[in-house]
Amino acid sequence: MQRVDASHGGVVLGILPLATACAAFFRAAESPSPRFWIWSGAGSATVLAFALSEAGGKATPADAALLAAVACAAIAYAEGGRLSRELGGWQVMCWTLVLGFPLLIGPTAFLAFRHGLHATPAAWAGFAWLALGSSFLGMFAWYHGLALGGVAKVGQLQLLQPFFTFLFAMVFLGERFGWQPIACAALVAAFIALGRSETHGVTPKRPSQSPDSEPVSRSKQSSQASSPSRPSG
Repeated sequence: MQRVDASHGGVVLGILPLATACAAFFRAAESPSPRFWIWSGAGSATVLAFALSEAGGKATPADAALLAAVACAAIAYAEGGRLSRELGGWQVMCWTLVLGFPLLIGPTAFLAFRHGLHATPAAWAGFAWLALGSSFLGMFAWYHGLALGGVAKVGQLQLLQPFFTFLFAMVFLGERFGWQPIACAALVAAFIALGRSETHGVTPKRPSQSPDSEPVSRSKQSSQASSPSRPSG
């Protein structure tokens, strides 16, 4: 995102719903319909065509980095949604931070010592929002929704991300863009919305039998077998 406009990055990230559905198919035992794959594939092709047209027909390192971020995020969403069915949304996010802390503290301390901690109040405010709002509290609701509605189906809500990216890039960054990114984002949203109604989530598991229910049922059967039958009148 340091090498491209926010609007360009928002369009490229429009393929994240398709990538999330693919990860859900392999990791979360979900099976979207063929119609869903067709429309999602059309949306992904639109995004790739837009990215290539913006770069003069050549993929840039920034596009490769964005696609790598899409793949990582899709796998994380599928795994997080799957774990949230067992642990709960906020527990998954908190354990992620606990397990990632030993890996992050070293590079963070090294960069802070080498470059210092110099930023404007606006930058610190943005950092606080990313740390507490977007990357922490917001993920509580996100993983809870993935667990309830299915990773592939709920993941399609990410098609709204390009539109919000355009809006906030214009308001906070002062970016100006033509009709091409908006038209591309709208086309991608239409493609994915057409396949969204055919998306099927995970078949719910049967409720597990309580450990006390089996002895009770056996005791009933034994009492019925031991009770003498009444003679017919």
